[in-house]
Amino acid sequence: MLRRWGVVLIALLVSAVWGLSGCGKQPETPEPTEQTGSGQSEVVAPAGETKLRDTVLYYRDASGYVVPVMRQIPWEEGIGRAALRFLIAGSEEDVKLAARGIYAPLPAGTQIDLDIEDGLATVDLTVSGECESAAEESAMVTAVVNTLIEFNTVDEVEIWLNGKDLEKLPLGTDVSACFTEPIHNIEPAGAPAGRDGKFELYFTNQSGTFLVPVLRVLDAATTPAEAVEEMMAPVEGSGLISLLPPVTKVHSVTISEDGVATIDLSGEFESLSELPGMERMAVRGLILTLTQFKNIEDVQITINGKPYEPTAATMAGLGSQYLNVFE
Repeated sequence: MLRRWGVVLIALLVSAVWGLSGCGKQPETPEPTEQTGSGQSEVVAPAGETKLRDTVLYYRDASGYVVPVMRQIPWEEGIGRAALRFLIAGSEEDVKLAARGIYAPLPAGTQIDLDIEDGLATVDLTVSGECESAAEESAMVTAVVNTLIEFNTVDEVEIWLNGKDLEKLPLGTDVSACFTEPIHNIEPAGAPAGRDGKFELYFTNQSGTFLVPVLRVLDAATTPAEAVEEMMAPVEGSGLISLLPPVTKVHSVTISEDGVATIDLSGEFESLSELPGMERMAVRGLILTLTQFKNIEDVQITINGKPYEPTAATMAGLGSQYLNVFE
C-alpha cells in the first residue's frame, strides 16, 4: 500500500488572495531590520564547513507557472533576504536552473531591501526596467510572497517597487494590499482566488523535472475517478504535461470503510517504470490528488486488477516532505 505522504505544499499562483486587515504600511524608506527564523530545517555541518538550510524557493517555469523547489542554501544572518537572492536572474545559477526547466523570477540586477517586523515582511525591490510580460511580473510577485511566507516569522507580505508603495506594478500586478496567503496557479485564468470550488491537480513542467500544482475550478460533485482524469487533461497551450501516459484508462476508484482508495488503471501506466523520476511524480500526484477527498486517507494502485509495485528507484525519495527537491 502506498501511504499518504505529508508534503509541504505552499501552493502557487496566477491570481492573488489579498489580506486587507492588519496590514500596516511602513515609512517611505523602510529600514531593513530583518528578523530570522523558519519552520524549515537547518542542516548542522561539521566544524569548519558551511551550515546549510532546507529552504523552499519559488521559481517560474517556461510557461509562467510558479513552482516550489526545496534547495539547501548556506545559512546566514538575514536568511530571508539570502533566500530571495536565489531568485535573481543573471548569475551562473541560470544555467543550472534552465537545465531543469525553471527560471529565476526576479530580473537581473534586482536589489532587495527586506524588513520583517511583527510578522509583516516589507520587500522593496529595486529593478531597472520592466518585466517582459504581465505574466512574468505576476510570477515575480508570487515567487517573493510565497518564498517569504514559508518562514514562520512572516504572516503577511507587502511589495514595494523602487522605494515606492504602489497600488499596481507597471504591467498591472495588484500590490495594493498585503498578501496573507500563498498565491496559487489557478485555472482557468481569471477565476476567483482561493481554494473554494477548486481541486488541486498535479502536472509536470515541459522538462519533466518538477511537479507543478494547479488549482482548477471543478464541480463540487467531481468524483475521485474524474479528478484523476482531469490530471490527464492539462490546459491546451499551457505547456504542462500529464503525469500519466495519455492513453491510460481509469477503470475505477473504490474506497473502503477505513478510507483506503484503490485506483485501478490500465496497463499503459506501467510504461513509466522505465522513467523512475516520472513514475515517482505520477505516484505522488495520484496520492495528493485523491487524498483531497475527505473520505480518502490512503491510496493503493492496481493495474488491471493486480497490485502495482513501484520500482525501487521510484520509491527512493517518494516520502520526502517536499513537493520538489533540487538535486
